Amino acid sequence: MSASESQHSQRSCPTSNPEPQPYALSGSASMYYNENIAIQHSESIMSMMSMRLPDELSQQLEALALATGRSKSFLASQAIRDFLERESWQISEITQAIQEANAGDFASDEEIKAITQRWQTNEG
Repeated sequence: MSASESQHSQRSCPTSNPEPQPYALSGSASMYYNENIAIQHSESIMSMMSMRLPDELSQQLEALALATGRSKSFLASQAIRDFLERESWQISEITQAIQEANAGDFASDEEIKAITQRWQTNEG
């Protein structure tokens, strides 16, 4: 371990300084310490995006960020991630259903009648 690396490993997270303090790492990554939270940022895995939000949505995001102690960027990223996972799942299911339909994989008349009878039985 070099002297520079040794100095970085001995540093602790400052508690009195609210401004992020960068510490150099190898490559394009950098480490920021802020309020006892260490966040690693690498330009190779993060990209920047700008978007417009209605004022009401922006205010809700700000309130949630304050209530959770998370950044607005983190919360927006998590919301986008959740949305993409849900939409990807739905598209995958639709694609599979279309393939099954194209292959003629449908419920038989007997299966439909049995299901209908169960619904009618459970209904009354």
